[in-house]
Amino acid sequence: MKLIRKFYYRLTKATADEHFILDMAEFCVMNRMVREAVCQDRTSFPFIRASLGRVGFAVKNVPYKRHQRVAGESYYNMWRLLSFGLAGILSSSTLWLRVPAYVFPFWATLALGLSIARWQTGLEIYFEAMVLSALVFLSFTATGISLYLARVYKNGLRRPNFFVNHKKSLMQNREASLKITG
Repeated sequence: MKLIRKFYYRLTKATADEHFILDMAEFCVMNRMVREAVCQDRTSFPFIRASLGRVGFAVKNVPYKRHQRVAGESYYNMWRLLSFGLAGILSSSTLWLRVPAYVFPFWATLALGLSIARWQTGLEIYFEAMVLSALVFLSFTATGISLYLARVYKNGLRRPNFFVNHKKSLMQNREASLKITG
């Protein structure tokens, strides 16, 4: 699992549109300016590693040894990990939306060449392969575009990522300070 995570984060960094922080835990310490800059993102999937890289403040790594979980079990199963991974890539990169545009000229040249070869030689195996590859290419393109359109729609709603109940938070802080001092 560690190797898969390392590969995933390096793939995400290689395809990210902006700076991406590697080997960072999902928790960190940040000052108020950084927090406010990160909280300005109005995205349907806040991806901390990409957000911290995007805002561009200085980062200092603090190495630590991760110990085994003491209590409970992780609720992340394979499906949730895959969903998290896909959402992380979609929130940090537009490469997957652009891939069809990069691949299309090569595919079109190959398809034209196979069509000419079929026309001149009468071989039909090329035609079936070309149709199959066209279907695969179109489904890949449609899937990528639909995922990004769904993300654009969700982000277009401009819903806040969280709500802070200041009154409840203030009361909990007072109760905690009374327990400490009392």
